[in-house]
Amino acid sequence: MAELFLIAVVLLLFSLTPQESDGMDALAREKTQMLKGITAVLIVFGHCSAIDRSSALCRLNVGWYGVALFMFISGWGITYCYKYRSNYLQHFWSSRFFKIIIPFFSAHIIYLFIKSAYGMTFSLREIIAGLLGQCTVVDNSWYPVAIIAFYFLFWIAFQLHVPEYIKPALIMLAVLISTFIQFKLFSLARDWWFISNFAFSLGVVLAFCDSHLVYRKYYLCIATVGYILGYCMVPGFHILLGNYNDNVYILASNFRSGFLSALIVLLASYFKPDSKIMRALGQISYEIYLIHGLFIFIFSHYTNRVMPIFVLTLGCSIFTSYFLNIFHSKVTNKLQRCFK
Repeated sequence: MAELFLIAVVLLLFSLTPQESDGMDALAREKTQMLKGITAVLIVFGHCSAIDRSSALCRLNVGWYGVALFMFISGWGITYCYKYRSNYLQHFWSSRFFKIIIPFFSAHIIYLFIKSAYGMTFSLREIIAGLLGQCTVVDNSWYPVAIIAFYFLFWIAFQLHVPEYIKPALIMLAVLISTFIQFKLFSLARDWWFISNFAFSLGVVLAFCDSHLVYRKYYLCIATVGYILGYCMVPGFHILLGNYNDNVYILASNFRSGFLSALIVLLASYFKPDSKIMRALGQISYEIYLIHGLFIFIFSHYTNRVMPIFVLTLGCSIFTSYFLNIFHSKVTNKLQRCFK
C-alpha cells in the first residue's frame, strides 16, 4: 500500500507538466532536486503520522521509503559527478563533507537549546553519541553519519586500481556488508533505517551503467523484478526455513526499498516537469530532514492529531530551513575555500 501511494504521489506531481523527457536530461539536476523536495515532504508526513501508530496513515510507512529515495539520489549524484567532472575525487571531501557536517552540527545546537527549554537534560555521553549517529539529541542523527560512511566507501572503491565496471559492484557489496555489521554490533534488530542502505549503492550502479537512461525499459524490468523478489523473500524463506530470520529481513527490506527507489526514479524520468516550488524545497531538503523532528517534538506537546501537526511542522520546517540553508551555505563556502 505504501509503495503504491509513494509512486502515485511522485508521478502525479511530475505529470502536472507531462512533457516527455528526451533521455539526455532524464535525471538532470533540476529533476533530482524536485524529487528531493517531494521526498522531504513525504518524510515529514511519514514521521508526523507515526505519532498515532494505530492510524491508517502510520501504516503507509512513506517515511521509510522516502529516506531510501534520498539515499538513491545521493548515490546517483556523486557517481554522475565522478563520471563527468575531471579530478572529482581530488576535491571530493572538501566539496561534500562540509555540506553534510555543518547542518548536522547546527541542528544539534538548535535541538539542545530548544529541548532544554522544554525541560530535557542531556549528558556529555548522550551529546557525543548523537554526534556519532545515535538519535539521542537530533531525531535523525543516523542519516548524516550513514551518508559520510557511504561516501567513504565510494571514495575508497573509486581510488582502487581495478577495472571501472567492478567498482560499483564493490560499493554494493561493501554497503550490504556494513549494514549487517552495524546490525550485529549495535543489536538494533528490526530498526527501520537499515532498509535504506542498499538504495545508495543502486543509485551508484544505475548512474555508472547509463547516466542518460537510454535503456530505461530494461532497467524498469530489472527494478520491478528486484522489488518483487524483495517483497517475496521474507515469506519465502519463512516457508523454507520454518522460522523468522533477521538476516533475511535486512536483505529483503533493502531489496524492496532500493528497487522501489530505482523504479520511482525511472518512472519519473519519463516526464520533464518544471516546478520552482519543488526545486526550492529540494535545495533545502537536507535542512528540512534534520530540523522537522524538533517541530514534531514541540507541537506534539499540544496536540496528538496528525494533520495539524503535519501542517504546522512542514510550514515551520520550510521557513526555518530556508534561513538555515543560507547560513550553512555561507559557512560551507568559506570552509571549502580554506581547504582547497
